[in-house]
Amino acid sequence: MSIDPTLEPRPSAREEVSEETRFESAGIPIDPEILRKLEEDGIVRPTPVQEAGMPLVASGRHAILQSGTGTGKTLAYLLPIFARLRESEGRAVVIAPAPELAAQILRVVERYKPQGFTSASLLGSGNPARQVEKLRRHPRIVVGTPGRVFEMIARKRVRASEIEVLVLDEADRILSPENDAFLRDLFSRPEFRAQLVIASATVGAAAGALFAERAGDEVARVELGHEPLRASIRHFAQLVPEERKPAFLAHFLGKRRRERALVFVNRLGSVLRTAGFLGSRRISSETLSATRGKDRRKDALARFAAGDVHVLIATDAAARGLDIPSLDWVIHLEAARDSETYLHRSGRTGRAGREGCALSILAPKEAFLVRRYEEELGIEIERWVEE
Repeated sequence: MSIDPTLEPRPSAREEVSEETRFESAGIPIDPEILRKLEEDGIVRPTPVQEAGMPLVASGRHAILQSGTGTGKTLAYLLPIFARLRESEGRAVVIAPAPELAAQILRVVERYKPQGFTSASLLGSGNPARQVEKLRRHPRIVVGTPGRVFEMIARKRVRASEIEVLVLDEADRILSPENDAFLRDLFSRPEFRAQLVIASATVGAAAGALFAERAGDEVARVELGHEPLRASIRHFAQLVPEERKPAFLAHFLGKRRRERALVFVNRLGSVLRTAGFLGSRRISSETLSATRGKDRRKDALARFAAGDVHVLIATDAAARGLDIPSLDWVIHLEAARDSETYLHRSGRTGRAGREGCALSILAPKEAFLVRRYEEELGIEIERWVEE
């Protein structure tokens, strides 16, 4: 793989994105502080589903946002919901099929919610008494899994009359016969007047029928595909005992000292531990994390661009907006939590006609993720075999 010696840090978003394509021109009122956070995270240009979907959700119409994994559906409904709730006393309830997805959505809520807004999670694994206590504080955004959310609605801890927007994220995975029956009962109540939003990669017959029953002919629909991972990227996975992951990474990088690698971890502590371990093996690296200021981030990218170091270690949040034209490897030292995260990480290599590779270093208990990524992203992941 070739190395581009002219690599420079990405120009600021304000310099490269015209006003017509920025979130300020998205057709909905977005709080300036939210815009600042979006730009800070390198998110300045609405994706197609955001550009088409945000005005529909903001209008209050029942809406289906059908778009592939990694296309930005979460912000497509959250940003207009934030704008709507600023003008009312209601709340939004977002239902996700699995705790991992619910936690991911809640992280986005916590990052971008307007000042003064509170939020709460209703996960089946959580303590119900503590969740009831949180609900007494009237959180404006509630995110949870179906069983616990429906339980709280049935117990009137979440009142149907107070729900202004109900979002079903990945609706096809939510609609078991039991959940379908509960939702139909909820929709039939005269006090339930909420806007229904479905955000999903696919909308099957069950979800479509449920939506039609609720929305009738008042349906606003955005239907887009997802941008697939480029064919120029090869995907690999290697199973390694958890405690041996750092040693495997050091061995792997030690044989590729002239190739550029972006190493992803999930926690701030892992950034520092990984850098320290690689240093002990005489492999220099730079780090990006939420605790590093802009100047230190700029210095780290400059050293990486100059070839002083060939390894950059980052969390997902710290790497937002990072564009490296000639990146040889994306390495998932700690597994991407979901396919959307895998897509965003791995898509940073294989650009501009160059070849690139993504390697997942997985513990045996994480082996199931290989099939999940393959099925949900339409890719093939090869077993890594050392040359």
